[in-house]
Amino acid sequence: MSRASYVAITGIRHPIDARNVVQLVGPSRRLFCITALLDAQEIEQNIYDSVKEAGRLFPNSEGVLPILRYSTIGKRAGFAPYLSQALKIASSQWLTAIEIDVPWPDPASLVVFKRMHGQSVILRVGPDAYREAWGTYDQIVKRLGEYKDVVTDIMFDVCGLFPPTNLLTLLRFVRVQMPQDINLGIAGTFTVESLIKDLLSLLVEFPNLSIETTFDSLQRDPKTVAQFVADLDRLTSSLTARAATGA
Repeated sequence: MSRASYVAITGIRHPIDARNVVQLVGPSRRLFCITALLDAQEIEQNIYDSVKEAGRLFPNSEGVLPILRYSTIGKRAGFAPYLSQALKIASSQWLTAIEIDVPWPDPASLVVFKRMHGQSVILRVGPDAYREAWGTYDQIVKRLGEYKDVVTDIMFDVCGLFPPTNLLTLLRFVRVQMPQDINLGIAGTFTVESLIKDLLSLLVEFPNLSIETTFDSLQRDPKTVAQFVADLDRLTSSLTARAATGA
């Protein structure tokens, strides 16, 4: 997904909601994505049905790009074969990008996945990853450097982990140290109001961050999702124009 930043909605569970969202969301400066969750324990029990069920969320539409988020809690070892099998089931039909929600996964495995399947690879950095890097900027950036040749995007899960000033400092470190064609993003339970209230300083400096939020935080309402995307677009345009004029 290095061609553009994106706005993604996660937590949509029913295909009818996904179709309604896609119908209502208008053109945007960010790519619009729906993220389907794929839990490691579920796919161990029935990988074929789990992946097919995830695929039902994606309408046959050019207005949405599908992301499959592979998540594991306490089952990092041995995730590679399951993920590879999931990609084989999904990639030929609807998969555009894979988001890896695994604390510091084996970089060599991700290289193999990308070589075999060609999708964009989004690395999600969440609470466990922060803790294992001791929560220090230089250690986080050092660990991220192991993925610079394979990931297209890095998504930072910010829920309760950083005050805005610390998150801004982290993104500055990452932007300087990582290749410029790797997109950066933040994930949380955002509304446009909460972004302005809590993260405006971040967006002023990084107005084109990718943004991932949850269907729940937008009232599980397709109209509210469409309004969120439109309002985020206006906010980004305003901040970009302000930066261009030096205001």
